[in-house]
Amino acid sequence: MGLNSKTNLKSQADLIRYEDGEGKNTAERVGKLLAEIIENTDQSLTSETNARVQQDNILQQTASTASSIANTAYSEAKEAKSKATTAQSTADSAKATAEAAKKVTDTKGLPGGLATLDSTGKVPASQLPGYVDDVVEFNAFVTGITVQLASTNKKSTDVGCMVVYNADTNCFVLAVSNRSVSLDADWGVVLRPQRLASTPSTAIVGGDLTKVQVTDYWNIKDTGITLISSAFTYYNNWADADSFGKSNLEGRVPEAGKIYTCTAVNTTSRWSGSELITIGSDLALGHTAGTAFPGDEGFALQQTVDGIQIFPYDAICYHTNELSGRPEGTIAFAYDEHCFKILKDGEWVYYDDYNTEENFKKVPLTNRIYRYGDTLQAMRKVAGQNYYVPVSYVVGSDEFDSIKARVEDIAASNI
Repeated sequence: MGLNSKTNLKSQADLIRYEDGEGKNTAERVGKLLAEIIENTDQSLTSETNARVQQDNILQQTASTASSIANTAYSEAKEAKSKATTAQSTADSAKATAEAAKKVTDTKGLPGGLATLDSTGKVPASQLPGYVDDVVEFNAFVTGITVQLASTNKKSTDVGCMVVYNADTNCFVLAVSNRSVSLDADWGVVLRPQRLASTPSTAIVGGDLTKVQVTDYWNIKDTGITLISSAFTYYNNWADADSFGKSNLEGRVPEAGKIYTCTAVNTTSRWSGSELITIGSDLALGHTAGTAFPGDEGFALQQTVDGIQIFPYDAICYHTNELSGRPEGTIAFAYDEHCFKILKDGEWVYYDDYNTEENFKKVPLTNRIYRYGDTLQAMRKVAGQNYYVPVSYVVGSDEFDSIKARVEDIAASNI
């Protein structure tokens, strides 16, 4: 209810209250006042109710917003707590891993611990169990050398160094090149002369680049490979000498139960207790299973086999006119002339590499083996005639034995 309405109603009420004139306070005047009071009261109540409803709505919206904010904050707090827990777990795991790794790395090079690598990227023999290190490589057999009764800090794996077996004292010693060899030199070529005997590697001598070759350190002949002993200085003790046996004044004595491999000649040996014995050297010679084939016979056989050449040809015909469309260089045996021809510059001509002359006539050479397709052949003279025809080899047949007897020389023609 407004201020004006209140003032107006109060004025009317005072008028009725203090009216003393007869007939003035009529029912109409009183009723009108009551009606206005009721109407104004109703309007006032309605306005107040609407205001309260509006305030309630505002309060509800505020409460809803506050609840939403509170829920979001709770969710974010819960997520943050979860992340914090995860981060703590990750940190704990990383810490545990780091501690475990440290425990392992702290054992590097120790018994029962982590093995290390040397400058060549290999596990040192001193850190390997005995059963792993049962095969020991050395590089040569030598005699007639002078050994320095002194230690060197060099290793057998260093460039310019190799371990050799002194057959005069039956001990291993370290041979150190008298020439300065660069760190990037392919020293492995020198250590294995049979494998790459002609491959050079770079070395530094007196500050100048030179080429170190296998022949700088080895005498390589058909009869074998021997070390040029004057190219080295020899020491009876060196940095990794323990890998090669027990120490004595002459060097390192090999151990029983190990296999020793010489890289120069690709042989294996065992320690007999007094010297290295090449394994298999007592194998009997013979031509049966369990024996070694005699070397002289094998060499003679190798020479014979190396001399054998197979001479291929491409076609057999009665007349070369039958061979149209053949590529240049085609070799054919022609029955009409009983000899070989070759297609050259578009013409079929006699192929003198496969033919000879007999009684002023071209005939095939008979002292060689021919191949036509997958068949090996020889040339056989037809009985009662003066010409030859190709006959396939049949192992064990009379023809084969006869042909073999007539082959006195194997021509060295390329296939």
